[in-house]
Amino acid sequence: MKETITKNEKSLKVLNELVSREFYKGKIESEKFELKRSIFPNNYIVIGELNDENKFVLKSGFGSTIKILSLITNTFFLILFIFFLFQFNWIMLIVFILLCGISYLIHHIKTKKELKIFSKKYFELYKLIHNEA
Repeated sequence: MKETITKNEKSLKVLNELVSREFYKGKIESEKFELKRSIFPNNYIVIGELNDENKFVLKSGFGSTIKILSLITNTFFLILFIFFLFQFNWIMLIVFILLCGISYLIHHIKTKKELKIFSKKYFELYKLIHNEA
């Protein structure tokens, strides 16, 4: 199940407050938003894209520079995989597959963690702003 945020005035105000209070950096538009936590180092962004039900669907992934670097490394690893496959070097192939699996698992865990942190901060600020009003 994907996490969503309903698009309305309250939610847009909370998103703007996240940026103005410097918890996150990024841009907020009417159709989507891209926010990155204001800590160093942080290579993950949270993206919200508007769907047909007028809700932002949240997803997380690499930032732009890391995404390009990841694409280059994955291409290199694919070439290595094919090379090891044709050389019948099974030990290196198994080690290579294990390393790629571990790398994917770490990425998956960190994206979930980033979404959890964003949701927690969003709802804390949502309660704070709307209890004041």
